[in-house]
Amino acid sequence: MAHEIDSAHTSPTAGETATRTSEIDAPHNISVTALSPSEWRVSNAALSEDDPAGLLGFIQLVKTAYEVTNLRLLRERSYFSSFDRAAASLAPQSSSTSSLANRKVLK
Repeated sequence: MAHEIDSAHTSPTAGETATRTSEIDAPHNISVTALSPSEWRVSNAALSEDDPAGLLGFIQLVKTAYEVTNLRLLRERSYFSSFDRAAASLAPQSSSTSSLANRKVLK
């Protein structure tokens, strides 16, 4: 089941997929898939589901906070008081940085 996440909706439940547009960090869509009642996978909805470059990170509910594992910053964990802010923190910054195919190789 897909639906829009809004400020009244705290988090999708297991088995649901939610797509939202981040109004805070980027104008791109993100796809949020519940892995369990307290864990979610966040992907770039603009990329194919089987494109590994589309995986942005994970959100886990830890007591009363949402812990974000951002795959761009593996050594850091961020904590948010709301699911929407946690998900928005993973939104891609631009389409040029969201795909490995578009990244330039430095020589």
